[in-house]
Amino acid sequence: MARLFQIIPTIAEIRRDDGSAEHNDRVMYAIGEEAEQALDAILEPYDGSGCWYLDLMQVKSPGPWVYVALRREYDITDYVIGQRNKMEASDRFKFTIYDARQVQPDGTVPEVGCFLFFSKNSLSAAVERIRFLRPVLRDKPAEQHWLVSLDEEPTDLLREAADAAAYRS
Repeated sequence: MARLFQIIPTIAEIRRDDGSAEHNDRVMYAIGEEAEQALDAILEPYDGSGCWYLDLMQVKSPGPWVYVALRREYDITDYVIGQRNKMEASDRFKFTIYDARQVQPDGTVPEVGCFLFFSKNSLSAAVERIRFLRPVLRDKPAEQHWLVSLDEEPTDLLREAADAAAYRS
């Protein structure tokens, strides 16, 4: 079962020494205590913090419509990229890791932890291709922003990726 939290985007503000503020178009989030605790539980093995995780992605306003956080990182990057590449360019999504220490020197990302969907259409298109995303919301207002903590079964998720790889062979 997926847990759903509404998150509130805010525009980043940098305070100068003279007291004035400089605004930029980077989005930060006000998240409730329950959402922060849910992210903390996921990020603990990666030395991360729920209150900062979404902010550190440095996305531009208006930010993703929904973040889908998996319970842990998975080695399914090839599968996710393969499915994403089959989608229309306007419906594509992004994904990221939990453990910044895992980014390789060549910039490749070895695992998948969190999905970023910038519209309902991108989520709908992804759900058609990636079965384990089906429990994610689709009927929520587009004007609001969401965090979904997906309660996936690791064996089902890894089997889905392996089946896709076997089918391609």
